[in-house]
Amino acid sequence: MNNMKFVFIFVSFLLYALVCQSVSAQSLTRSYLQGLLSNPPRDQEKLKPGTRHGCVHIPARGFMQRLMVGFEITGESCSVTVNRDNTVAVSFLGDAVIPLASTSTENLRTDIFVGGLEKDQVLIVQHHRGEVVSLTQTVYDESGDVVYGRSGNGDYIRECHFGMTTSERLAGRKKCNK
Repeated sequence: MNNMKFVFIFVSFLLYALVCQSVSAQSLTRSYLQGLLSNPPRDQEKLKPGTRHGCVHIPARGFMQRLMVGFEITGESCSVTVNRDNTVAVSFLGDAVIPLASTSTENLRTDIFVGGLEKDQVLIVQHHRGEVVSLTQTVYDESGDVVYGRSGNGDYIRECHFGMTTSERLAGRKKCNK
């Protein structure tokens, strides 16, 4: 009986690994994003309109902090306003209104929207069911890959992090403590 259980678990794991390997998201590269932004999908998902407030995070500078947490809180507050047409205004980017394109495809749903910024920079907007949960200003690395998560080599520029507790959000907290 134990041998059958082992074989079943092994085969299940093998099938899972093969399926997960074959279904992968498109790499976030300069050429892919330029094509996507110049010709966004017509029937793309919609982000929920509204304004969210958060705190600015930057990559950690100290070795231990980089190892343990990965970011520093600057103490600055930030906000993002999402418009009905999937454009956003971000407080730390001035008056610019940035059009976004979803990276989802017909076969694969993702939680990422992207927008092009000046100076060869990229805006990554992560969402959950249309609600913005993270916003990152980043760059391309030397290979043309976007520096985001495990993609690309280097550091992102800054992030507007919306990780306040429910009571802080309900109280309208907008200040960010260092």
